[in-house]
Order: sequence, then C-alpha cells, then structure tokens
Amino acid sequence: MAAMFYLLSMVFYVKGRQSVGKRQFLYYGAMGISGIFSIFSKENAFMCLSLSRSMKFYSLDQGWRSSGHRPMLKIVILLASIGLIGFILLGGKYIDTIKEGYQYRDFTMSERVLTQFRVVLYYLSLLIYPHPSRLNLDYDFPISRTLFDPISTVLSLMVIFFLIGIGSGR
Repeated sequence: MAAMFYLLSMVFYVKGRQSVGKRQFLYYGAMGISGIFSIFSKENAFMCLSLSRSMKFYSLDQGWRSSGHRPMLKIVILLASIGLIGFILLGGKYIDTIKEGYQYRDFTMSERVLTQFRVVLYYLSLLIYPHPSRLNLDYDFPISRTLFDPISTVLSLMVIFFLIGIGSGR
C-alpha cells in the first residue's frame, strides 16, 4: 500500500509540474495526500519528499540552475501542513504505537537505525556480488549498539555518504 501511494504521489507531482492554474494546485494537493497516506502506511515512504525534489532538479528542470524554487516551497509547505494536521488528529497515538512495538524487542529504535546503515550497504553489495549463498531472506545482522560498536557501522555510514556524494555530483 505504501508503494502504491508513493508512486501515485510521484505521478501527481509530475502532472502538477506539467499543469498550470487550479489544475496544478489540485495535482499538488493530491500528491500531498497520497504522500501522507504512503507515510502512514510505512514510515520509509518519507523519502517521497526527497524523491520529488530529485525529480525536480534532475529530470523536470534539467539541472540545478533552474528558474526558482517556489513550486518546491509550496509542496513542502503543503506536505508539512497536511502532516501537522494528521499529527494533531492522531495525537501522540501514532508515536506511542511505534514505541509500543519496541517493548518486546531486543533492541531500541536508535539501535535499529544504526544497524540499518550496515543492512543498506549489504543490500547494495548484493547488486555487485549476488552469489546464491548471500541471497538469504533470514539474515541475522548483529545489532549496532553505538556508532562505533561494531566499527562497521560508522564505516558503512561513510560509504553510504560517499555514494550519495558521487551520485549527486555533476
């Protein structure tokens, strides 16, 4: 469901960029609502904001030196407003539900985030070396307790930042 709303949000974004007037506002509104539904379906859909920004700079405006940032500012304000309204309506229940899920786990939310750097790097390495012995759905990653425990956590973070830097360079 998150993927469906995520892609729908991107479709509305492209349609909004190609439209003018009231139609553009409606497409951006639909993009915001789809993005919020996507985020509430699965939290990693929050990347929808950065993807729409990347689409603007790399595809729709043909580079960083485009005509301005006002349409993006409108999108950010719209999404922030919708997110704030959703947060006000839900109160703290959504955050409490997330915290509640960690009561019975062997790790905290911050330990999970730290471990994800190594997980992402492992998945990227599968693109380069997809040996059948490495293709396992039930891989047990050791939990990262701090940024330096294990040391591969900070190394993975540095590699990820390096790859992002190379990918965003012109």
